[in-house]
Amino acid sequence: MSLIYILSSKTNDTVLNVVKQQLGDCNPIELPKLVVGTLDSLMSIADDLAKIDPIIENLVKRIAMQHQELIEKKPDLSVKGATPEDYINYFSWEHEKYSTASPLKVTYARIHALISKIDEELRSKSSQYSNLVREIASEHRKEGTNLITKPLYDVVKEEDFIESDYLTTLLVVVPKYSYNQWLAEYNTMTEFVLPNSSRKLAEDSEFGLFTVTLFKKLVDDFKNVCREKRFVVRDYTLAMLKQDLSTDRTTKEKERDELKARLLRWCQANFGEAFGAWIHIKVMRIFVESVLRYGLPPEFKYVAIKCKKDEKKFVDTLTKIFDQSVNAPSVDAASDEEDYRNEKNEKTQKKRLFFKI
Repeated sequence: MSLIYILSSKTNDTVLNVVKQQLGDCNPIELPKLVVGTLDSLMSIADDLAKIDPIIENLVKRIAMQHQELIEKKPDLSVKGATPEDYINYFSWEHEKYSTASPLKVTYARIHALISKIDEELRSKSSQYSNLVREIASEHRKEGTNLITKPLYDVVKEEDFIESDYLTTLLVVVPKYSYNQWLAEYNTMTEFVLPNSSRKLAEDSEFGLFTVTLFKKLVDDFKNVCREKRFVVRDYTLAMLKQDLSTDRTTKEKERDELKARLLRWCQANFGEAFGAWIHIKVMRIFVESVLRYGLPPEFKYVAIKCKKDEKKFVDTLTKIFDQSVNAPSVDAASDEEDYRNEKNEKTQKKRLFFKI
């Protein structure tokens, strides 16, 4: 999202037109009539809003990062069906969530409760998913990564086995450089090997996994010959495959995939909730600070300005525009240049107030 400033000003439209001409995208924001309250309550809520603002910003960024990690690409998240940038530029106070008739403290408390709930859920769900991912990865590292040691439940299928009273299927790991030798000799390594029963099921960078079907009474003899020729017979049967498919191994991976899908949906739903709450906090902050700076009645102009340039140049340009709109303070012989600049800067600051998003 582009860098956007929300600007509050108690100035005329001419100055804001200059802002738009020199800085580009400049969208007016309509604020409802919020409850002002007492000066003490305004100062108190100003402190609360300043504290929660960066907390919600951090939460919004964490949700976006979590979403990006899950989809492994730049996140495409929305807020009430709009892009985050459009949500700011065309901001409309959500009356159904935050009543403008309530004191600002009540609205703040409602947002605080919502953010605490979202933060707690994010920590819990992301931790549960991450722990399971690490657990599965750890198990895979322990079991090995090549066909000699890795689990085979996700490599072979039930139909790859032939099992009867007399016949059985073995799984043999053959080095890649010995493929031709295996295919030429497996039929004659012992008696009663089923002709043309060998099929390659999988391979990695070093080995291939082949089937071979033979009479059960010759299994031990066949294994001995394989050992002599440096072929590795995996001790893995159809019964073991069925057990793996019904137990913890695949259950964990299915659970991981389900957790990932649920966490992805949660991020998509709650990003909008958190982002919307954050912008409402921003708007409340600029309203409260405007009242504290400009006084009553709260008749101010609010605009969202997109920063297209370097941020420092953007702020310098904004300051210069408002500085030029300030009537120069009087200077007499007793005033020095520093006092003159300070007085003019103070007037400039009183003409505008902005928060970065």
